[in-house]
Amino acid sequence: AQTAVAAEAWTKEETPRDRGTVSYDEMEYQHYEPEAFYADADRMEALADAGDADGVNGLYDSLYDEIVYVDTLYGLAMIQYDKDITSSFWSGEYAYTETLWTEMADTLATKASYVLASPAGEAFADHIGEEAVENYADYEPMTDEQAADEERELELIDEYYALYDSMDEITYTYEGEEWSYDTLMGRRGDRLYDRDYDAYLEIYYGLQEEYVRAFSPIYIELVGLWTREARDAGYISYADYAAALVEELVSGTHIQQRISLVRA
Repeated sequence: AQTAVAAEAWTKEETPRDRGTVSYDEMEYQHYEPEAFYADADRMEALADAGDADGVNGLYDSLYDEIVYVDTLYGLAMIQYDKDITSSFWSGEYAYTETLWTEMADTLATKASYVLASPAGEAFADHIGEEAVENYADYEPMTDEQAADEERELELIDEYYALYDSMDEITYTYEGEEWSYDTLMGRRGDRLYDRDYDAYLEIYYGLQEEYVRAFSPIYIELVGLWTREARDAGYISYADYAAALVEELVSGTHIQQRISLVRA
C-alpha cells in the first residue's frame, strides 16, 4: 500500500491561511474526513437564525480555513499523482480531494448565502467584505446533475491517463506484423526507415489513427462536460471560462474566486 508523502509533520492547526510560508515539500499528506466540517456548517446556520453574529463569523473563518486545507491536500495529491499516474492510491486521493473540495465549497457558499439573509446577515457582510458578499449573495447550490458531471469528469481524466500509460499496447498491423510506437522508434523501426520509408510512414500514420480512435471518445465526452460547465457558469465557451479561472487564480483571491466561478 502507498504511504503518505514523506515530509515533516504538518497539520491544519499549524497551517496559516496564507500557505506561502509553508512549502509543499515540507507538508505531509493526510486523508481528510469531512463530517466535522458539515456539522459546523449546519451549526453556523443555526447560529445565524439565533442572531449570534460573533459565533457565525468565527465559525465561518474556521470553515473557510478547512477549505484552504483541503485545497492544499488536493495540490499535494495532484503532485504525487502526476509523479506516478499508475498509482491507484494517488489516483483515488486526487479524485477524492477534488470532489470533496467542490462539495465543501458548495456547502460553505450555500450556508453563507443563507446567513446573509438572516438576523446575523449585516454583521456577517461586514466581516467577510464586499467582494465575498457579491460572490455569495445570489449563489445557487450545485445540482445533482452538476455533481454527477464533476464525478464523471474525474473518471474520464483517470481513464485518459490510464490509457496514456498503456499506449504501447496500441498497435498497427502492417503486412501481418504488429507495430507499436516504441517498436517503431526502436532499432527495428530504424532499419525499416532505411529500407522502406513508405512502409515506415504508413505504420507511423496508422498508429496515429489508432491513438485517435482510442482517445477521441474520452476527449469528446470531456469537451461536452466542460462546455456544459462553462455555460452553467455563464460563459459561451470553455475557453472563455478557463481564461477567467486563470485570471482569478493569478489575482490572489484563490478560494473565494474558485467558489464564485465554479458554481456561481
